[in-house]
Amino acid sequence: SWLSPAVSLTSDFARLEGSSQRYTGAELFLTNRMFLTNRFVLMQGAGIATRYYDSRPEALRSDTQPFAMLSGVAKLSSEFTLLSEVRYMNNSSNVSLYSFSQLVANVGLQYYYF
Repeated sequence: SWLSPAVSLTSDFARLEGSSQRYTGAELFLTNRMFLTNRFVLMQGAGIATRYYDSRPEALRSDTQPFAMLSGVAKLSSEFTLLSEVRYMNNSSNVSLYSFSQLVANVGLQYYYF
């Protein structure tokens, strides 16, 4: 099947004592899994997250994080599976020190021995 969508909505309430990294926030994540063959699955996703750091002594910090990802799983044999993922995120903050973009790529080989 080429269409297998999912929607995830989460909320965060990180209240670390003694830290300025205390925040509240929410995240909306949309994904779709494409079962291309019985050995290959491709997953696409996109979303947006918001974070409000309300315990900072300097000033209120507000971040918005749109992100996108693409991952693949290829079953090479009964023992080996190839895993890959590319993820992009752009953190836009009202405090310029915390604004950045991030691109991460991962590749792995999984071995099943049972």
